[in-house]
Amino acid sequence: MQLPDKIYIVGGAGSGKSTLANKISEIKHIPHFCLDDITRFKKYTEKLPLDQRAYKLHHDILLHHKQWVIEWFAVDRVDECYQKADLVIVLDVHGIITSRRMIKRYFHRYSTRNFWWIVKLIQWALKYHSHSNPYSVHRLIHDCEKYKCNYVVIRDAKEILY
Repeated sequence: MQLPDKIYIVGGAGSGKSTLANKISEIKHIPHFCLDDITRFKKYTEKLPLDQRAYKLHHDILLHHKQWVIEWFAVDRVDECYQKADLVIVLDVHGIITSRRMIKRYFHRYSTRNFWWIVKLIQWALKYHSHSNPYSVHRLIHDCEKYKCNYVVIRDAKEILY
């Protein structure tokens, strides 16, 4: 598959957004942005107000770069990414796989946090396919259709890269 210049990758926690974005960035030699880096005061801390996040996205990334790979957990609405992307990649990875990845990440990054935090993340991951979950894969697909995006739904990065 010939990959376009503006790619927006969305999916649940542990779905492989960062790994896929890094690989695409490396292959195409274009910048990769994780919206976690612009949505918080400092990585893994308190979130900035929504208007400040939107401003940083628009001014720091979308206005200054003709090519990009942006990845995001897609909890907050980031309508401008859907509108500007040439391709939206929706990751639809099974909850068991994402749960395993989150447990591994938890022990790598957050060993000082309360263990119940990871339990909540795993519960969320297992609900990623539920129609009643407002942050489900179904909502991501709905958003793609709402903005008339060129999008693909994949279960594995190999579907895009190889």
